Amino acid sequence: MNEHDTVEQVEGLGETDQSESWGDYPLDTVFVRKDVRTVGEVIARIKKDRYILDPEFQRDFVWPPLHQQRLIESALMRIPLPVMYVAEDVDGKIIVVDGLQRLTTFRRYLDDEFALKDIGKKEDEIIKNKRFSELPIHLQERIEDTQLTLYILDSKAPERARLDIFERVNSGEPLTRQQMRNCLYSGQATRWLKKAVELDSFKMATDKALQSKTMRDREVVNRFCAFYLLGIDSYKAEMDDFLSDALVEMNNVEESKLENLLAVFDEVMQLNVEIFDGNAFRKSICKPNGKRSVINASLFDSLVTSWVKHIDNIRALKKTELVERTMQLLIFKPFDDAISLSTNNSIKVRARHSLTEMMFGSHIAESPLVIFYLFILRSHAIYRDENTLRWKANQIRSLYEESCLHTNKTVLDKVGQSDFKKELESEFGEAFDEKVIKELIEATVGYEKVNKIIKDGSGDD
Repeated sequence: MNEHDTVEQVEGLGETDQSESWGDYPLDTVFVRKDVRTVGEVIARIKKDRYILDPEFQRDFVWPPLHQQRLIESALMRIPLPVMYVAEDVDGKIIVVDGLQRLTTFRRYLDDEFALKDIGKKEDEIIKNKRFSELPIHLQERIEDTQLTLYILDSKAPERARLDIFERVNSGEPLTRQQMRNCLYSGQATRWLKKAVELDSFKMATDKALQSKTMRDREVVNRFCAFYLLGIDSYKAEMDDFLSDALVEMNNVEESKLENLLAVFDEVMQLNVEIFDGNAFRKSICKPNGKRSVINASLFDSLVTSWVKHIDNIRALKKTELVERTMQLLIFKPFDDAISLSTNNSIKVRARHSLTEMMFGSHIAESPLVIFYLFILRSHAIYRDENTLRWKANQIRSLYEESCLHTNKTVLDKVGQSDFKKELESEFGEAFDEKVIKELIEATVGYEKVNKIIKDGSGDD
């Protein structure tokens, strides 16, 4: 895919949790205060780095010259200017959210970066073609004394409230939440995300399908960073808060730690390019000869987190084993559910990350089938003791293998499923939940389907 190709949609991004509602905050909650400052005061503070004009957006400064000149003209004519919205950072700095173009224009003109060529009457030589330093002193002061009305968002406002307010007040091109986070948490964290998405390995793994202008690519990587650095136990079903917390963490860790993380991330991306043949982070991994699906953000955050976390295990596995274990995950219904519907729900998040953790980390020595049995038994809280769970899961696998061996059938047909069901009922007795037996059989059917796909794909009969 080149720069001119259509950018794909991303499955799982842009979800809004039901809990994310403005109604969560009382109507009289005060998150914003009003302040009036002059252009001269604000520009002086900008030059002292007291105001943060996000360099990512400064490069996209798109106001045409005529718009910039008319803003200066408005100040000279004492025309009131629209209000601006800014946010107060925890260290007291001011982050510009809405008003960036106006402030950048004032800064540029006060620094003599352009002249007033297309405004004023022809005979009005006092301002025609004049840079700031060339204006009479009283007009310089008129511009510097122009009042700017600022609405300042308090640094103590909850993260969701901050992002929601920014969405509502932005008067220019709508910003995505990741663009807002990039502005609010600018530092080594946002620089790291930029480096990560500019890696050749990342671009190849995602086939450049994640839009960079809206920072969809950085949002996907931000999710990985959050789960890797903060851990699944820190996730409280609020993805916006979680991603912001990760950026705060990244801004405060040692730079060497982030450098090491980038190196391993790069290695994992390269590996995905090598083994998934254009289907990396897509459900179509399980359908190598079918239509390629879109990138799935939840598959990305769970798979990359586990592979980076357990990179030694990943290095030790054969590439064919990595493919098989990933395909088995995608066929397993609880995992597919966890990356398909309500993916920001805490139960779904824990399910997919628990399964990737087991598959590539804590239970790397177990077969995928045993891991699935173990997950099912654990989810139904049938046995509390972990050793008992493992023993029982392996026992079920033995029953399955014996059933296939004795009947010379698989569970891919109804006869094979019936025989396996009888073996399970005999083993566990009538008290064993029918729903659990059904899930165990479904997991086994999926396991055999993947084995068949792999066998057929290898050219075997």
